[in-house]
Amino acid sequence: MKVAYIAHPIGGNVHYNIRQVVKIVGEINRTETDVLPFAPYIVDCLALNDSNPEERKRGFKNNYFYFESGFIQELRLYGTHISPGMLEEIEWATKFGIEIKNFIAEPNQQNDLFSQIVKAVSKTTGLLEHEILSKARKREYVDARKMVIGLNFDLNKNTKTTTLGQKLGMDHSTVIYNNKTCEGLIFSNPKFKAIYNSAKSLL
Repeated sequence: MKVAYIAHPIGGNVHYNIRQVVKIVGEINRTETDVLPFAPYIVDCLALNDSNPEERKRGFKNNYFYFESGFIQELRLYGTHISPGMLEEIEWATKFGIEIKNFIAEPNQQNDLFSQIVKAVSKTTGLLEHEILSKARKREYVDARKMVIGLNFDLNKNTKTTTLGQKLGMDHSTVIYNNKTCEGLIFSNPKFKAIYNSAKSLL
């Protein structure tokens, strides 16, 4: 049998994402007799606090060991997008020569808009897309994420905070807070407003 590591976004709505992983594991077990689906981080997500940096770090250390040990033959990517955590898993798989297969769902209109917004903010700020989607706390990254959130609400009045939060690894209240902060910066910070409007003009 082939061991396939199941990568899926977890941050944001953690319990919902865990349920999605469990469904994927069940489907593979029922339909692919030669594949052993492997998602060890599920136990860590239940035992550790994903929002605690030290506990999240320990969880990633555990996962890295599985890649390093040679136990995994395949990395499978699932969900609606590639999260910052999945980017690390892709890097590990590449480092250790593990085959990567993409099962990311076809983007719907809202997901496509999200991707376009991230690209536009990347172009106007000079930051890489994966840097914007990371949890880096430097001011330029934090401001770029505020722009991504603000533009989503600006351009799509039906934007759901929970869906947007899943893509950015934030909870519902953090998305709302960042959107309000973005509105305030547009009003009070000319430089922020200029970059925001430049990104908007690309969409």
